[in-house]
Amino acid sequence: LHVLKGFLEAVENGTLDSATKLEVDPTAETKEVKRIVVALDVRTNDHGDLVVTKGDQYDVRENHKEGVATGRGGVRNLGKPVALAARYYNEGADEIAFLNITSFRQGVVEDMPMLQVL
Repeated sequence: LHVLKGFLEAVENGTLDSATKLEVDPTAETKEVKRIVVALDVRTNDHGDLVVTKGDQYDVRENHKEGVATGRGGVRNLGKPVALAARYYNEGADEIAFLNITSFRQGVVEDMPMLQVL
């Protein structure tokens, strides 16, 4: 998050071009390591709230059956993006990717709730 924050601040301040390149030792030994990368499919629900969904097909209009909000195609709402990201981080995730699965419906600039999450 610090790297992302630094990048965004450099873009905002106009100092990105003056950033110094990191020195890399080409002779240093590298090793493979296992990483846990979490991908959260985020969309706006019918009430305008951002939710994380899980499913096979993304016709995500909600149906309410037995008190559970689900979409067609077996889509389930799993919770709020920030809360789930915090949970995965606390459980040891190395990376968390927020995938905006509805950006094709609206322009990216118009999708301010997703930008606020990031």
